[in-house]
Formats: sequence, C-alpha cells, structure tokens
Amino acid sequence: MKRTRGFSLLEMLAALSLIAVLMLLAVSSFSGSSKLVEPLARNAARTEQVLAAQRFLRQSLAGMMESSQFLGEPRTLEYVAAAPLVLGGALRLHRLEFVSDMAGGWLLRVAFFDPERKTWGDDQILVDHLRDVRLAYRGFDDMQRDTGWLEHWPWTPRLPKVVQVKAEAVGSTRWSTLSVVLRTTQQLRIGQ
Repeated sequence: MKRTRGFSLLEMLAALSLIAVLMLLAVSSFSGSSKLVEPLARNAARTEQVLAAQRFLRQSLAGMMESSQFLGEPRTLEYVAAAPLVLGGALRLHRLEFVSDMAGGWLLRVAFFDPERKTWGDDQILVDHLRDVRLAYRGFDDMQRDTGWLEHWPWTPRLPKVVQVKAEAVGSTRWSTLSVVLRTTQQLRIGQ
C-alpha cells in the first residue's frame, strides 16, 4: 500500500502567509480606488446641484408675472411665478436670497409665500458654497431707454427685461453666469 504524503505544517503556514499578503494587497488596492472614487462622486453631486439650481432659476424666472410685489436687489429677488409642479404649480411669491453660510461663503435659498405673504412650505437651499454672488437687472427706464445692468430695479411693478445671476462656485464646479430673458406682457406689446 502506497502512503500519500500531505502538506507539512511549515508548508501550510507558508501558503496561508502568502494568501494573507495577497488579500492585503487586494484590499489596499480597493480602498485606494475608493479614495479616488469618493472625490469624483462628490464632484458629480456638486455639479448636479449647480445644474439643478440653474435649471430651476431659468424656468422660474422665465415664467415671472408682472406684479407690484417685484423686488430686485443685489442679493434678494422677489417675484410672482408658478411654483414647481411638484409643489402644486400655483402662482406664488418667490423670494430668492443669497444668504451668508457663516463660513465666509454664500448659499442660494428660495422661499415661497401665499398671496397673504404667509410662508408656504419650507425654505429650500438651491445651492451652497458660493462666493462673489450678485443679481443684476436690465430693462427700460421711464423714457424707454436701455438701463444697462443695475444692482437695484427701481421701476416696480414694471419688470426688467433680463435678470442676471452671477456667482462663483467654490471648488472645481463652475457656475456659469445665468442671464434669463423675462417674457412679460409689456415686452410682448413692445415686440408686436
């Protein structure tokens, strides 16, 4: 009868040590790759936040209605427009504000109000971690001359023809200057 010889204890320890080293290398390469993926995922989320904020601003500002409740300041804009459909779509007073985030930066917040100026729903942070923020307005003065860009819009209830949102996003994500042409009945009459 032939006797088969198994592995010695020393051979088993050497094999287990080799497997442990290979597993350690595999785990460290996975953790290293996750350290590369995390910043990319944060950057993608940040880019989506900025794009969603700009999409909301573009749609909301383009749907602005002429109203005596219009207020155009360098860091605050109040106007009447339809709320997003997910919030019912009814006409609401919108207040866009650039607010200090207490860390030296700015965030863009939107609040909605009902016709009696009572808060309607919770304030929403559209985008955070901004710097060098401002709103500007361009339209016609009382003599129907082009105003150029203004930090304050003095001709309420007449709306400007363009609202500009300037900001600089902190980090690698860019905030492109957003200029929205307003579709008002006054401008429709002028264009006819």
